[in-house]
Amino acid sequence: MANWLEEAEREIRRTSKSRNSERTQIKKDRIRDNYLIIKKEYDAFIKELGDVISRINNLPLDMRQPFGQIDFREKDGKLDNNLIIISASRRLTKRKSALRNAHFKNVRALYISVSKYSEKVDIEVKEHFLIKKRLSTRNQEKADSPDNKKISLLLNLPIAECTKDKVMDMVSFVAFKHDVEKIPFDLSKALVKE
Repeated sequence: MANWLEEAEREIRRTSKSRNSERTQIKKDRIRDNYLIIKKEYDAFIKELGDVISRINNLPLDMRQPFGQIDFREKDGKLDNNLIIISASRRLTKRKSALRNAHFKNVRALYISVSKYSEKVDIEVKEHFLIKKRLSTRNQEKADSPDNKKISLLLNLPIAECTKDKVMDMVSFVAFKHDVEKIPFDLSKALVKE
């Protein structure tokens, strides 16, 4: 026979799971309803992004420097929010001291999805600038370096702002042709994520 403490903990686990699944279901319903409203515009915007990225990836390799290839894929998630991930990376070497070079990996990505808010789209802009360190056999811990830089911005935009003329500027950011400031949306309204 279980004691009162185990029964209380079991009850808490049972009710918290149902609350979380209920919240998730409400979010999914809102996203589904929003997608039905913006389906035509959202699908056209994503198709235009895919077409431009396909054209870029078909260029000769020497014209696709420094990124090589842009990854464009849809990811299934528990929210069914039509998540699209666009990403590219490049490797850099910079002189850190007179005797040593530092190796960096620079990754840029855009996460585009249907928002839970009516007639809106969520766009997450990420950039990671990470120093590559070799780990010694004695010290296997990975230390955070002050050279590492991360940008993560979340934009909640009306679908009317996501037009075909803004596609090239978005793709140019991922292709390392423009900085984050050139993204054609008002970044002052973005939520900064850590």
